[in-house]
Amino acid sequence: MFLLKTAGAFAAIIAAVRIMGKRQVGQLQVPELAITIIISQIATEPLIDPKMPFFKAMAAVGLLVLLELGMSALTLASPQVNKFFYGSPSFLMNRGKIDRTEMRRQRITVEDICEAMRQRGCPNPEELSCIVLETNGRMSVFFRDDRCENGIPAVVIADGKINPNGLKFYGRGEEWMRDLLKERGLVPGDVFLMTADGKEGVFILDNFGHVR
Repeated sequence: MFLLKTAGAFAAIIAAVRIMGKRQVGQLQVPELAITIIISQIATEPLIDPKMPFFKAMAAVGLLVLLELGMSALTLASPQVNKFFYGSPSFLMNRGKIDRTEMRRQRITVEDICEAMRQRGCPNPEELSCIVLETNGRMSVFFRDDRCENGIPAVVIADGKINPNGLKFYGRGEEWMRDLLKERGLVPGDVFLMTADGKEGVFILDNFGHVR
């Protein structure tokens, strides 16, 4: 019976992670990682405590998976909810300029930056253009040769929803965005993805997959 419980707990953990849609643990965001840890604890509880009914533990695992799926649906529907649960990327360097205030806020040290540089194969800090701390804790490093001399494009619209932080990042306003879309015969709801960089670079992809 113990061996069956062990196999069942293993299968439940694997199934839960797969249902949540993450192929690698490194892709898990903080709420998802927390739920995965709790699922692992609950799934193994019947192995530690023989009095714990196995199916009761599996029901609790199923409930947590449903809660995570519901939370994912909410984050897709609302950028504000998504930012609350998952946060947003932080620009530690943009257009070759280090943001020391953001580094302190994120508790990132110079050694952390140097480690990210080495992992990217960058021996010289002068070659850097942008460093982004992603919401999963990883750092994305871009060279000057990566064609981001105008800064990393900020997401202005995602899946028809306006991203106020993306507009503010380069000092743009909603009126600027709407005028730009109007010139192309679009409204925010027609746009799947819109990005803008620090100058005049704008990318617009409508809901039909056409670049506008």
